[in-house]
Amino acid sequence: MSSVDLVFQVRIFVEEEGEGFYAFCPDLNCIHVYGDSEDDALKSAKDAVLVYLDMSLKNGDPIPIGIQRGAEVVQHAHTRQESPVARPQEFVEDLRLAMA
Repeated sequence: MSSVDLVFQVRIFVEEEGEGFYAFCPDLNCIHVYGDSEDDALKSAKDAVLVYLDMSLKNGDPIPIGIQRGAEVVQHAHTRQESPVARPQEFVEDLRLAMA
């Protein structure tokens, strides 16, 4: 059986909170995670998004419109939008989910 790679583009915001970092995905309201560093929070958020999407697809649940990019090769898998003020950092992530 062959597999298909689906590519989803999600926005993940990371902000400093107390001694750690809080990350959330506004397109998937259920994704809220914490990490010891900005990178830890971002990785946890990406992992949570992939689990959420995998379970949604397996259960036939709807995926929010606009985040699926289809099966394509991604040139830039990670971009960072820098902000001059103390706002959450926005990351635009292309996440690939292999479906059997």
